[in-house]
Amino acid sequence: MPKNYYQNCSAPELESTFWELYGKPQTKYEETTETVGSAIDYDKLETFFYVAKFGTFTEAAKKLTLTQPAVSLRIKSLEARIGQKLIIRHQKGSKRNSLTPFGHKLYFSLIDVIYQMKVINQLCTGV
Repeated sequence: MPKNYYQNCSAPELESTFWELYGKPQTKYEETTETVGSAIDYDKLETFFYVAKFGTFTEAAKKLTLTQPAVSLRIKSLEARIGQKLIIRHQKGSKRNSLTPFGHKLYFSLIDVIYQMKVINQLCTGV
């Protein structure tokens, strides 16, 4: 398959290819009990990813050009939405925070998601 094969595909063709590769979901989103309002905000997931990657709220804030309190608020909000702690916060003298077992699972699940979102953003903005 040529390198730029998907550049000339229409959205329905891409969607069809995606479902062929990854399989169709068993139920449609509209048929589930989830509502759009209960979806997890990507910004919160991205913030968690960088806190997990760098180990500190301060470094994540620098990467995301946010304040440290804004990062802390996003993490608290994400933990409340999920209903589980993601990060074990250490005292200020400590160098890095730790992840809970669920935090580790989420971090490794987000690695590809964050990369793919960067690719999509570059594709859509031409940057």
